[in-house]
Amino acid sequence: MRRKHQLIGEILDDQVYDRNGKNSGKVDGIVLVLRKGKPPRVAALESGLAVLVRRLLGARAEAMMIAVGKRLGVREPRARIDWKHVTKIEPLGLHLDLDITKTDVYAWEHWLREHVMKRLPFAR
Repeated sequence: MRRKHQLIGEILDDQVYDRNGKNSGKVDGIVLVLRKGKPPRVAALESGLAVLVRRLLGARAEAMMIAVGKRLGVREPRARIDWKHVTKIEPLGLHLDLDITKTDVYAWEHWLREHVMKRLPFAR
């Protein structure tokens, strides 16, 4: 159990940077693959508002967030980034070998910008 806590303490809530050095949010979740007779393997990192909601409020709140997102037309409200894309882990964050704009990490932010912020009179 000690290793699990080390992994969580090491990368959960760490900043993520894409291949261009762009700040790409934080690690909100870790996906592990359980293997019989072997230690768990890190499969992916999760990021996005729905994942954070799950951590703070539970699985039901995440399911509601995803359902609301789909009804509103939000692309996938949580992003999974395959562990193979992590190139470096530093005290200041994780570095990826992909362009974060090509993922769903910012799906909610894009939806809010398009459907809410653009319609505000002072947002011009």
